[in-house]
Amino acid sequence: MILAVYSPKGGIGNTLLTLALAREASKKLKVCAVEFDFTPGDFPSLLDVDRRKNVYSAMNGEIENTVQKPDKEKFDVIPGGYPDNPERFDETSVKSLFTRLTDVYDFIIIDVQPVFCTAIMDAMAVADKILLVSVDDFSIVSRTIGTLDWAKANNFIDLDKFIQVVNMQTKRNVECVNLTGPKVPVIHTIPYIKSLTSYRDIRLKKHCQHILHYLMPDIFKEPRKKGILDLFRKGVRNEDGEDADGAIETDKQDEDSGLRPDSAGNKA
Repeated sequence: MILAVYSPKGGIGNTLLTLALAREASKKLKVCAVEFDFTPGDFPSLLDVDRRKNVYSAMNGEIENTVQKPDKEKFDVIPGGYPDNPERFDETSVKSLFTRLTDVYDFIIIDVQPVFCTAIMDAMAVADKILLVSVDDFSIVSRTIGTLDWAKANNFIDLDKFIQVVNMQTKRNVECVNLTGPKVPVIHTIPYIKSLTSYRDIRLKKHCQHILHYLMPDIFKEPRKKGILDLFRKGVRNEDGEDADGAIETDKQDEDSGLRPDSAGNKA
């Protein structure tokens, strides 16, 4: 399966959700996360991978020499390119890249940049599903409606592929999403998570499980609700280095020490 993760506005959690989904899915599938972002993207700073081995070099060379595995992760990544890279792409090269990737991986997640260009639309065209990440805010919803209406009117996207996750929800009910314009089904709502700075944050785990269950119910079970026995399982670690709640020890240390990554991905 190929899943594109998209929002017409940056900064609302696309990349964190992409990497969190890749991390959770990699427990059962062979996964590659591809950053189709030329602003440039965030993979190199968040994951400490080589920016020179990017989607452009993947289209012009062997995938084996381009994909990179982040430290302590099971999934592979291909980071975004430089700002002038999209002008060098054509529809054939985009399709060829993802055809080759599907020969190697079970699940490919594309982190799509907010601004449309030909290469971005080609990448969305090869996706089986497009996960629209939205926020229940009137101005953001208005921008989303305008962008999708324009793309649909020009036959750039297939709205039937779209599903929607509402992120950073602060109210009990969704108010603005899908009031007007294209009706994209909401499959899950993620509440506002205070001080969320890492895709490895334990609090994203169950939300990723919900999304993956919707996409591939035969492979991923719907997360169960916690019972009283879970209280006694804290501190017990499995083969992935996780405790009963899925927390990684290094992540907990970062949280306890008050460390937060800055814009360059460094600890401040």
